[in-house]
Amino acid sequence: MRFSDAHGTPVMSRNDAEQLGKVRRLLVDVGHRRVTAVHIDGRRKRALLVEWRALSGFGPDAVVVGDGGALRGPADERELAMVAGDLDWLGRRVLTDRGESAGAVDDVEFDEDSGALTSIVTTRATYGADRLVALGPYCVIVRG
Repeated sequence: MRFSDAHGTPVMSRNDAEQLGKVRRLLVDVGHRRVTAVHIDGRRKRALLVEWRALSGFGPDAVVVGDGGALRGPADERELAMVAGDLDWLGRRVLTDRGESAGAVDDVEFDEDSGALTSIVTTRATYGADRLVALGPYCVIVRG
């Protein structure tokens, strides 16, 4: 699945079939190259996250969470930056670790069962997730 496809997907409670909101962003642990949390928008007008491990399903039609009790606010500066949009992937400049431009992030592909990143699609090339080095407020860095 792609980040762009996940955006806007309804997030549902398995316990009572209530819609808790919609996927706004995905938080990635760059070192492990894995989605670790989902930013949910549309409920209570504040940033809410749910840990990846609390999901019972992530599909093209819905993301399913055990219940609304799994939702929490941002826990640290990185999560605050993510929910503020300071670490959005799409459109972010991509540089190689050699200092060469590699375009901009067009999309990010991930496994919807595990949350593992599989590739970073840029306007110039597609990079395997194993080449991801860093994500910052200015750019994404990949091994060249």
